[in-house]
Amino acid sequence: ITKSGDKFISFLSASVLKNEEGEIVGAMGISRDVSESKKAENELRASEARYKAIYNQAYIGIANVSLKGRFLQVNEQLCKILGYSKEEFAQKVFVDITAPEDMAITVDTWDKFLKGEIENASFEKKYFHKSGKVVPVNLTVSMVKDTHGNPSHFISVFQDISERRRAEKEQQTQNAKMNAVFNSGSHLVWTADKNSCLTSFNQNFKNFLRYQYGAVAISGISMKQPPIFSTTEYNEFWLRKYNLTLSGTPQYFETKFI
Repeated sequence: ITKSGDKFISFLSASVLKNEEGEIVGAMGISRDVSESKKAENELRASEARYKAIYNQAYIGIANVSLKGRFLQVNEQLCKILGYSKEEFAQKVFVDITAPEDMAITVDTWDKFLKGEIENASFEKKYFHKSGKVVPVNLTVSMVKDTHGNPSHFISVFQDISERRRAEKEQQTQNAKMNAVFNSGSHLVWTADKNSCLTSFNQNFKNFLRYQYGAVAISGISMKQPPIFSTTEYNEFWLRKYNLTLSGTPQYFETKFI
């Protein structure tokens, strides 16, 4: 305890004092304040504990990779994403499980890291699952350097984007089906916003407006001003139908185009 009453951590060493005949005549003690170094040690342990918790409990795959591309350490989530055990990962380098079509960008990025041109990179990449299926991931790689500033290893973060890819593919399929319906057959198909302006239309509708009314169908054209149909009365008839539909009341009716 200091004179002011503050506590500190001290490293104490003691040794005996002897005279010329080798007889013990006393002792000597040396004390050194190690409070700051102990504080640094505790902070380091806390930081390592936080890193370990994140590493092992993250919902993303994390791997430490050597400069030669070998997996040094992987977390459980990466094992789940790609199906390999930690022991199996230890026997692999990243090229072993990289899809052929992504090999060029992978090697090119790796070379840039080793040449010191970049220290971080993020891109989408496909890996082979243990079962043989292809797993798309969003890969983020960061270089870790030692205390001398030399490259030590890499930390790679793997985010499985399989569900996103599946949803995108389903959306593309749905859009293709809708486009097929939209543009097929003899139906006139169009959409309008709440201001009664055209937002989309098929070729049949475009041709119909041109031949029937001499009007050019373009996105954004108002169905109100000027009247797009032959008479003001008939134009107002359609606008009433639009307004009812926009109010939440579906309209089913037969009509003649005048």
